[in-house]
Amino acid sequence: MTALNTTDLSQLTMNQLVARYNELADSPVKTFRNKAQAVAAIDELEANYASTEDEPMEAIQPAPSGELSSLVGAMLNPAPTEPEAEEGPALISLQTLCNELQVVPRIARRRLRKALGLLTEGRWEFTEDQLDEVRAIIQGTASTNVQAATDADE
Repeated sequence: MTALNTTDLSQLTMNQLVARYNELADSPVKTFRNKAQAVAAIDELEANYASTEDEPMEAIQPAPSGELSSLVGAMLNPAPTEPEAEEGPALISLQTLCNELQVVPRIARRRLRKALGLLTEGRWEFTEDQLDEVRAIIQGTASTNVQAATDADE
């Protein structure tokens, strides 16, 4: 808190009284109804503030040097966390395949929708087992029934 001034509160404006109250109070106010209410509230806060200044503060006990150094060391050098193990087979994204095959992803998705139907899982990711079929569909070299669907696309 700030040091108290010994100014006459009756000489202050309402804005100055509100500012003075907000310096001392835990919860600030925007205004008071009248000057008398403001002066009374500030007098009460100043009395409480003056009484708490006289109370001795508790002494802070220093931590043993071993504890402190271990705490600081733990904070500065956190234990390395192991990456979470992936569950299931490794998935290859459509973006990766499109980059590899130099195909626009929009065209690849269109061809896959026609050949495989609408994917309900939401992500365009494939396992190693599916890669050959997906590559063939994206490149347009799939079997005849899939080839007919992709030819109509172009």
